Amino acid sequence: MIKTVNLNNTKISYLPTTQFIPQSLITEDKPYFIELEVSTKEDVRLQDKKITDQIVERISPFGGHSTLISKNRSQRPQPDEQNIKADNTDIQNCLFDNIDKVAKPIVEYPEYEVYQAPNPFAFNTGYHEIIFTKEHVEKLDQIQYKHIFGIFSVMVKRAQYLSGIAGINQVSAGLNLGTAKMKYSAGASQPHLHAQIGAVYQTGYLPDSDRIENVCSEFEKVGIDYMQKYFEAVITARLDIFESKNFFVFAPFAPRFKDEIHIVSKTTEFSNLTMVNSKQIQEISDLIIKVFKAYTKMKFPNKEGNMVNVGIDSLNIEFLGNRFDSKSKGRLFIKIMPRQSDLAYSELLGRFVVDRYPETTAEAIRNETSTK
Repeated sequence: MIKTVNLNNTKISYLPTTQFIPQSLITEDKPYFIELEVSTKEDVRLQDKKITDQIVERISPFGGHSTLISKNRSQRPQPDEQNIKADNTDIQNCLFDNIDKVAKPIVEYPEYEVYQAPNPFAFNTGYHEIIFTKEHVEKLDQIQYKHIFGIFSVMVKRAQYLSGIAGINQVSAGLNLGTAKMKYSAGASQPHLHAQIGAVYQTGYLPDSDRIENVCSEFEKVGIDYMQKYFEAVITARLDIFESKNFFVFAPFAPRFKDEIHIVSKTTEFSNLTMVNSKQIQEISDLIIKVFKAYTKMKFPNKEGNMVNVGIDSLNIEFLGNRFDSKSKGRLFIKIMPRQSDLAYSELLGRFVVDRYPETTAEAIRNETSTK
């Protein structure tokens, strides 16, 4: 359930007070998400037309960032359409299509149809590896179940290997689709579906699994199962999309990116990448492909009111919740984040701005994935 409050005349009480859930509220056994409403009161005019917007701020129930939802943001001038529509495909220049140019040593996994290789431009010292498909895949509608299953399977194997090395207590892992050649970059330099996995040593880095565990522990002190209430709130707010045996798929209350989708384990049985087996990898791969297929079909009205395809060309998937010793209350969170807009000043500071409500995204994907 979502409770909208006005900043000027509302007092908000928390149960319990904790830095990890600054705007999560549970009273009378009812779960709430809190959004703060901010109205545009200034007389703003553009070409003699008065501009008004109803802006709401939502703060992630697990802390870490806030999201502003502004419908007017979609009316901003866009980059040159001619450049956007240009055919940027250039397979000959894809590094991963020329195995001789890839850093060594290269490990081939024939059963998964993927390669694993070191990243010579690592984000840390030590272990940083690339996992990429044998087949050239650079567009969303080219991705198949076997691609996700193969990459994810090797990612889990590498996470399990890294967990046995002294000093490494977690991994950072993600999947990239898109390049700077596309309209919006996903951080990838190669036009080829690939994943990255890197070791994280004993540092102050706080993964999602730790945030969730801290939240659950705080509520446990007053006899509340926070994750159960969280799932209830997601369903009540119509943010839920579908589920499988072990995982729940939903649109996050405070998304970092428009049309972002989360997949989270229902229990603490799978709190990090090292704890899933082939069956769970199959399950997660099925869910990811289901979301991808919905993305290719989703349509929303444009500025002129015509229904147009979302047209996602660039996205990241983060496999979060990977601290190896987090095996009690942590959860494996998988975040699918379409890159449909350029980052601006606020986003760089951790406050994100989107122009579509996550409830709208959830409804659209439910409609596309429902049996007709």
